[in-house]
Order: sequence, then structure tokens, then C-alpha cells
Amino acid sequence: MGATVALQFSLDYPDRIKGLILIASGGYPAKSKPGILSLNRYEIPGAIIMSFSSYPFVMRSTLKSMYYDPSAISDEVVQELCAIYRTPNSRQAMYWMPRALNWDFAIADPKRIPTISAPTLIIWGREDMVVHPDTALRFHQDIDHSTLVLINEAGHMVHEGQPEQVNRAILDFSSRIQY
Repeated sequence: MGATVALQFSLDYPDRIKGLILIASGGYPAKSKPGILSLNRYEIPGAIIMSFSSYPFVMRSTLKSMYYDPSAISDEVVQELCAIYRTPNSRQAMYWMPRALNWDFAIADPKRIPTISAPTLIIWGREDMVVHPDTALRFHQDIDHSTLVLINEAGHMVHEGQPEQVNRAILDFSSRIQY
């Protein structure tokens, strides 16, 4: 969700952006929504779904679709994420965030994406099942001055599954940005 917010910010305030990094970002309207998550758009079912997010078995099940290697999902990570959902207002924030981003995590006007002029690094896991890698190719095609890094054996949580490769790409990209 953070990359989608950064993308929208870069479109709304282009003069404040020196460089943009998109990691497995939303931005274009989704072609389909995964099963039970499609119910989240409705207030009552959405609230019920979010109320279960703090249960470890639900969190682990959700994370399995985000990691290339589910064995990399440690009990510690599951517990930390569940703890976040137990904090005051966290469920409401996670419930309302998709609605603020047009539910399908598309930005307000995807037709504006080609207007991005800042150097942009696009990082994606080749096995991302949450936001298909075709989206990365579309960003790369639509954004001039973009660099695309597709990482093998990585899912949606590419930064956790292959942190060394992601960090290397970010450091290389950042070293070329003029501040």
C-alpha cells in the first residue's frame, strides 16, 4: 500500500520528488480481486474480515500468498503483524485504506502515470501473486526514466524474500539521484 501512496504523492506533488521507488505497487485498476477480500468493499463483511486479522492462523494464511517461500514466514513476523492489528484504530485504518485508494489500490487517475518525470526504480518479485508482474512491465513502459528490476524466487514481499537484491538495487538507484 505504501508504494501506491508514494505513487499518488509523486503525481500530486511532482516538484517535491527527486526519485521514486515502487516495490510491488498498485496503481492501475485491478483486473480481479481475490475471493474473500472482495467482500471487504462492503462495510459489515469488511469489518468482520478485518476483525479476524489479528489471529495468527489468519495472518499466516494471508502471508502465504505474499511470499515465494512460505517457510520464510517466521512465527515472530506473524506475531508482530498480529500485534499491529490489535492496536487501537488499526483495523479501522486497514479497513479504510483500500477505500481511500479506490478499493483496487489504483491511484485516482492512472492515465497520469506517464506524466511522472522523476527517475523511477520499479522492483518486483517474478512470482508475485498479489500484484502480477505484468503490472511492473506496464509501469516500466509508461514511466520514462524508469529502471525495472525483476527478482527471481520472490513474491509480493520481495523486500523480505530477497532483501540483499532489493537493497542492492535501491542503493545503486539512490547513488544516481541528484539531490
